Amino acid sequence: MQVIRGKYFGIARQNHVSELAYSVSKEFRGKGLIYAPFSHALDNVKLKIITVWVDERNIRSQKLLEKLNSTKLGKIDEFMYSLRERIYVNLLFCVGNADYVLKRAKEELERRGLNI
Repeated sequence: MQVIRGKYFGIARQNHVSELAYSVSKEFRGKGLIYAPFSHALDNVKLKIITVWVDERNIRSQKLLEKLNSTKLGKIDEFMYSLRERIYVNLLFCVGNADYVLKRAKEELERRGLNI
């Protein structure tokens, strides 16, 4: 989990906004562990708004963000170049209320019996 505060207009103007980047190793996917870094990061960094860019083809990540109550605001075609695939990929821009995302992440950890 990477938290980049004030990315768009500088930390002085957007101390309350952060872009999140995350990934989970293949062997740990589908176990609900992704909620732990969301919970930890948002518990330790006081924010109001989170933003996330998602590869349009990453359905799992889209479902995760929906479950955390983030909203898809837009799509930019061919916004990022994939070095591995050697193609341009479409990205979706999502935004969420940090307090609500934290609450949902903690609920999911508790529901799954994960005390991480």
